[in-house]
Amino acid sequence: MTISEVTQRLNALADKMEKSAQEAGVEQQEVRRWLRHVKVK
Repeated sequence: MTISEVTQRLNALADKMEKSAQEAGVEQQEVRRWLRHVKVK
């Protein structure tokens, strides 16, 4: 495996982790918004 192949794989992995972290962040925001909505009632 060449260095460029390794770099490509690491970049792809980093992109995947970033995307899942963003999705998890969105889920947390939704949960917080829902909890706030419940508290208001």
